[in-house]
Amino acid sequence: MNMKRIALLLFLALCAAQLFAQQTGSHFPTRDRGWWTFGIDGGLAYQSSDVRTQFNGWGAGLTLGKNLLYRPGGMFSFDLRGRGLFTRSYGADAVRSFGLQRNEALNGNYVSSLNYILDKSAPNDSSFVYHNYRHSMGELGLEGVLTFNRLRERTGIVFALFGGVGLDFTAPAPTSWQMIKYITI
Repeated sequence: MNMKRIALLLFLALCAAQLFAQQTGSHFPTRDRGWWTFGIDGGLAYQSSDVRTQFNGWGAGLTLGKNLLYRPGGMFSFDLRGRGLFTRSYGADAVRSFGLQRNEALNGNYVSSLNYILDKSAPNDSSFVYHNYRHSMGELGLEGVLTFNRLRERTGIVFALFGGVGLDFTAPAPTSWQMIKYITI
């Protein structure tokens, strides 16, 4: 037998032993229904695009939840959670990008003060930019959490299903001075 099969058999044996084990107590103390939870989270944030990501972005969030359904020994418990998240990510491209005449965000079609074309009379303008970015995004969400309570109480394994709705938004666009700072790095 190879090592993968041995590892798989050991894993399945451990799982089967847990399924047939008789447990008289709970891994978690019993609670009264209706408890509140509060969470703080944070970590790395990044985007994937044609501009190389710099892994110095960050994200942070808060959650506030209320238990709506719980019975000791019951099959399921159900919580409702509100979530707020904010992320800021950065990217930097070390390659010059030409062809600004065709890029409406940079050729002055939308905002005349953001016109990066140096010589409009030349058919092949030699103007270029480095496509760098700073992106801020937020999310507000409401989610339901269905937890397999009996599994949690008997084995200590927390298995939950999440579902919900959310609203994502981006932060206001930076001023033209901030755009110049990020475009001309």
